[in-house]
Amino acid sequence: MTGSSKDFRVAIVGGGMCGLVCAIGLAKAGVHVETFEQATSFQEVGAGVSIGPNILFFLKDLGVLQAVLSKTNEQRPTMRAMRFISAAGPHELIYDYPATPDDVGLGVYRNAL
Repeated sequence: MTGSSKDFRVAIVGGGMCGLVCAIGLAKAGVHVETFEQATSFQEVGAGVSIGPNILFFLKDLGVLQAVLSKTNEQRPTMRAMRFISAAGPHELIYDYPATPDDVGLGVYRNAL
């Protein structure tokens, strides 16, 4: 990235979702960012990602929410109820998060991002 307005550089190790979002945010703030990723290409993982209300606000501020929406089957964020279930054993319910009209989110296939 060129044209940095800051007098320091940031190296981000990992080009996954968090690393790339951090790189976008820092670059928009005028920080020179270099992102390093071990994988030579991104492969299909077979996992879905749930994007909750706080992250939606952040993605909107970064100016990338529309790009993320274009990778989903939804036109806009919708209300999402969340259930946390144990991955081990009999998959028992850990917590049933109560949904309110403000609890909007997105579901997106990880490989689509």
